[in-house]
Amino acid sequence: PHLWHGPVRSLSFTKTVFFEIRGHGGSVTQRVSLRIRVSFYSIFNLHKACLNLGPLCARPAVVPVIWDGKKMYETFKAQGAGFSYPGPADRPVAYVAIDPQCPDCMKFTENVKPLLSKVNVIFFPIAFLNINSEPQGSTILASKEPWKKYDEQHEHFRDPEFRGIRYDLAKLPDDLRNKVWTNTKLHRRAGCRAVPYGVFKNSKGEYKPFDENLSTEELAALFEVKL
Repeated sequence: PHLWHGPVRSLSFTKTVFFEIRGHGGSVTQRVSLRIRVSFYSIFNLHKACLNLGPLCARPAVVPVIWDGKKMYETFKAQGAGFSYPGPADRPVAYVAIDPQCPDCMKFTENVKPLLSKVNVIFFPIAFLNINSEPQGSTILASKEPWKKYDEQHEHFRDPEFRGIRYDLAKLPDDLRNKVWTNTKLHRRAGCRAVPYGVFKNSKGEYKPFDENLSTEELAALFEVKL
């Protein structure tokens, strides 16, 4: 094949698209060829701009169109069963739904941990992914120090024989297990469609969503705290 030895500034290609138009008399299929040109110079400058902007160019959480931040904040605060890490009582508060079986929740926890002395992130276990989600969440809530049990879940998350902590269903009371299901309902009714998914009420009274896509620096900016 021919090799181009000069600088490549753009890439062009053709994509054929078929459209079907339906009417009362039947349907007609129309083929259209689209010529697409991508400029590497533009992509490079956009990437460079994002690097220079830092947290101001943070990739935001994906927000479902039916998500209600105010409802999530108020219902989890009033009805949810969660836990947080020890720290000063006057820390700003954030609420986040997590599933113990969720890899992205483990990623989020790693990103937010450096901020937990400055932000009171309250974790609400839900049953979202599989049959082990609820019992593990209940086991975490049943612990006298649930944040330590959650750290144990994180430590054993990649164990080859079983993902996370072991549990005994016979020792988990129904009322405690129902708390995980209540968290799950609150998550769904607020319009959440993924885990982890959280909400923070900032100094302007805005309800800001967050998930695992935000780095520690981006989370600090959202929580209005310094690293």
